[in-house]
Amino acid sequence: MHKGGGVLMSSDKDNIDHSLDILLSTEVSERLLQYNFGCRLQQFVYEEFNASLVSRIKDAISTAILMYESRINLLSIAINRDLTNFSKIIINMEYSIRTTNTRSNKVYPFYLTEANN
Repeated sequence: MHKGGGVLMSSDKDNIDHSLDILLSTEVSERLLQYNFGCRLQQFVYEEFNASLVSRIKDAISTAILMYESRINLLSIAINRDLTNFSKIIINMEYSIRTTNTRSNKVYPFYLTEANN
């Protein structure tokens, strides 16, 4: 809540970034009521980082955003290996918000190996 006593709403960009986090971290078939919702990133865990993997990750992300995040136009996806942690890749998505034509970007870390406790 803000000082005026009303509910504080997130901005369009914040809301979209949060939605992208949810979309990319949800595996397809994970949600019972929205069975096809999500992104197939988990299928790439344990795969070797190469050009083929990068192409397949870009395709999975593009498809998920096209299907489930209609508020944006995806402009580009760049995927790079984290040089300090070789099990992590950095996914940088550049997009424009359709209603305002505002450009923005989203950085999403993805781990090629599962986390250890």
